[in-house]
Amino acid sequence: MKTWFRSSSSSRQAVTHNDVYRTNASADRDDDSSSSPRVPRHRHSELGDALTSLREARAKGTRKLGHVDIPTTMAQYRRNEIVRTLEQRTTTIESNLTEYRNALAPNSSISFEGSPDRQINYALHNAETVASEWKNIHHTVKQAIRDQSNGDEVLQAHPSMRRGPSGR
Repeated sequence: MKTWFRSSSSSRQAVTHNDVYRTNASADRDDDSSSSPRVPRHRHSELGDALTSLREARAKGTRKLGHVDIPTTMAQYRRNEIVRTLEQRTTTIESNLTEYRNALAPNSSISFEGSPDRQINYALHNAETVASEWKNIHHTVKQAIRDQSNGDEVLQAHPSMRRGPSGR
């Protein structure tokens, strides 16, 4: 999933799965890729692998999150906020990966806007990033809880937060 074909098509028209077959010779001259484009079948399996990896990372992250001690209601709120944000990003990425995979099917009525390779590469990169975040979510939540408790201690210790004796 780390080696992707990059295409720099400047066209903004809809592109069908057959356009993925184009050669580097027909690509724009500023294309810095020397590899040939992948066939839709290969990209289809690459998108499927990314979906599987993302789902496995989510399951693993969710399991690990169960082992994180949540000491306060604010810590629980922060954890839920982190998980909710990551869930939303995951849902969007899963939707994109599925849509692109379906668009690569022969005779698909779904078409790409612009370069299919660029869109697929971007989706794969996002999937890899979010999968990594799921794998490390327990560390992220622990750090957020530590930061929050340290922030609360700093606020309580700061002179502006102390109440002085009332002089009246």
